Amino acid sequence: MSALLPVPDNGRAGEARGEPAGAKAAIVDFLTPFSIETTPQEAARIPSYTDHLAPGTTVYVAHPPRTSFAQNLALTERLQGEGFKAVPHLPVRALTGQRELDERLRRWCDLGVDQMLLIAGDLPRPLGPFHATIQALETGLFERYGMRKIGLAGHPEGHPAVSRPRLRGALLAKLIHARQSKIDFYLVTQFGFDARTIIAWADEIRALGNDLPIHVGIPGPTSIKALLRYALACGVGPSSRMLTKQPRRLARLASAYTPDEQIAVLARHRAGTPEGATMRAHFFSFGGVVRTAAWLEAIRAGAFTMKPAAKGFAVTPEMTS
Repeated sequence: MSALLPVPDNGRAGEARGEPAGAKAAIVDFLTPFSIETTPQEAARIPSYTDHLAPGTTVYVAHPPRTSFAQNLALTERLQGEGFKAVPHLPVRALTGQRELDERLRRWCDLGVDQMLLIAGDLPRPLGPFHATIQALETGLFERYGMRKIGLAGHPEGHPAVSRPRLRGALLAKLIHARQSKIDFYLVTQFGFDARTIIAWADEIRALGNDLPIHVGIPGPTSIKALLRYALACGVGPSSRMLTKQPRRLARLASAYTPDEQIAVLARHRAGTPEGATMRAHFFSFGGVVRTAAWLEAIRAGAFTMKPAAKGFAVTPEMTS
C-alpha cells in the first residue's frame, strides 16, 4: 500500500470515539512536516521514492562510511528530480582541504541544493585541516555558494569521543557564528529513545544562549535488536538503557520497536510550552524508509488510537501494510 494517505483529521475522528483529541492533534502537528534520512545503499532497493513519500518531503542523504561523494551526489540529484527537498550530509573531517569543500559545494549548488547537514564525522583523524564544523563554516564558502539553511549536529547524550565541555564549547562557537551569518541555522540531534533527556538538553543549551530550532532525531520503526546495534555504534548510551530495562522487550529482541511514546511526549512539549514550539521531527530510518514512511503517513492521516493516559499510541495495522 502506498504511504500517501488522505489529509490528516487532526484528531477529530478520535474525538468522536471519546479519545483525547488534543493529544492526537498535537502528535499530527508535531509530525507535519517531518524529515527523514536515506542512503545510497538503500536507494538501490527503492525504484521510486514517490511511491512512499509525499512530494516536497525533506529527505536527508546520509554519507555513511565507505560511501563516495559521487554516490551521495547521484542520490541527491535523483531525489531533487523526483520532487523532494534533498539535504546532503557533509562530514568535514573527510575533506582533504578547502579546494575539495569548494568543489562539493559547487556540485551541489549546480543541482539547486540550498540546504545541508554539516557534521564533523566519525573519522578519528581528519584527512585535512577541518577538525570541526566551525572551521569549515569560517571559510565563507557556504555563503558564497548561496546556502540558505544549514543543520548542525546536536548531542543530547554527549559523544563517545568528545567530552561534554568540548561539545559545549563547540556549540557556543557555532551559535556565535550563526548570529553573524545570513544563513538560517538549526540543530539536528543524534537519535535517542528518551524524550525527557532531549527536552532537558534543550533547556540546558537554551540557558547557554541557544535560539536555534531543534530537529529531534527519532528512530523509525525497527527491531529492538537493530536499534541496540545502531545505538552502540553511535554512542547513544543513557536512553538506550531504557530498552534494556524492559524485560519483555529485551526477551524478544527481534520484536518491533516504535517511537510512539517518545513522539507523544515531544508532541505535548511542543504544544504546551513556548520553548517547544520550534521542535520538529527528523527520522533515522536505519534502511527502512518504506516502513517508516508508511507508519508516519498513517499517523498523519489520523489512523491511530491513543494508549491509556496518552503515554503513546498504536497505528492501525492495515494502514501500514
